[in-house]
Amino acid sequence: MKKEKVLVAMSGGVDSAVAAALLHQQNYDVIGVTLRLYTPEITDGLSSQRNCCGIEEVGDAKKVAAILDIPHYVINMEKEFEKKVINFFAEEYKNGRTPNPCLNCNRHIKFDTLLNQTKAMDIQYLATGHYATITNNNDTYSLHAAHDVTKDQSYVLYNLSQQQMRHIKFPLGKLNKTETRKIAADLGFAVATKPDSVDICFVTSNSYKDFLKKKDVDFTDGNVINTSGNTIGTHEGIPGYTIGQRKGITYTTNVSEPQYITDFNLKTNEITVGNKKDLYIDTIIIEDVNWISNQPTHKEEVLCRVRYNGEHETCTVQSIDNQIHIILKKPIIKPSNGQSCVIYKNNPHEEGEVIGGGIIQNCVLSTHNLEKINN
Repeated sequence: MKKEKVLVAMSGGVDSAVAAALLHQQNYDVIGVTLRLYTPEITDGLSSQRNCCGIEEVGDAKKVAAILDIPHYVINMEKEFEKKVINFFAEEYKNGRTPNPCLNCNRHIKFDTLLNQTKAMDIQYLATGHYATITNNNDTYSLHAAHDVTKDQSYVLYNLSQQQMRHIKFPLGKLNKTETRKIAADLGFAVATKPDSVDICFVTSNSYKDFLKKKDVDFTDGNVINTSGNTIGTHEGIPGYTIGQRKGITYTTNVSEPQYITDFNLKTNEITVGNKKDLYIDTIIIEDVNWISNQPTHKEEVLCRVRYNGEHETCTVQSIDNQIHIILKKPIIKPSNGQSCVIYKNNPHEEGEVIGGGIIQNCVLSTHNLEKINN
């Protein structure tokens, strides 16, 4: 019987290497591919520990492919990556938002451009080393959080569609990271002890601010005001700050207690700071929404996450004035606009199902909870 083909996106790390190995063991016809996404600037030293798609990573992926005796190719997607991920990243910071570039890379590069190429090559499946699982019940597909809660990546996968999930495999979803590394070591992969990739792969310097400045993001000094509108300090450019931040503000007047960034005003180039209680919100308005399955009913209690691997909160989903409002059961610390709010049907710490999600457009606190917090 002819083997089913699967294209494995091999980043050069241990996770995608083991994903390829497991599918090879399951008798799939495995083809490895590494995406050339970004050519970093030459810096001191011969290698960059932050670049997940550099020359060293291509070499590591090829070594794994040689051990498995599978074909391996390199596809240049630098133009797509710059347009869909890097430029979007810079534009969001210009607009006072804090984006998640990994989410956009998954959405536009891996599970759009690469998946479409997979189909065009008459390959049945695309596989990655993501920690999540996909289940199939009578041709209805569900995305679930990973078994290893410390490595779960379901938060950055909520944009997947039913049609896409028909052709995607996540072989690591039921494994712990320690098991993944052991499999790699048993197979003789040099990447078995390779550190996990961290930070933003295309920011190869120690400062994302320097990167943004090179992308013409404006860092103009401005005033810092309190919740009463009084000027109490200065800042060094809104793109250098995020909601909830305390450091980086130069105060020109004494403040009696710790101050946290609560809001940005791009028109006046002002940052508002307040006490910790001023950070609490109970309603999140999201845009660019994707539902993997049906949108929850307005009475259905579900769970949401507003930070990668963050805590989950009980909420309901309401359609108000043609917008999706996430109504939280209890107030939480305000997340940054531009991050994602991901909705789960059940506990993500117990492999809960992802229903969908969207980009955080705005957050507010109801009058009822405002009075409770102030009292």
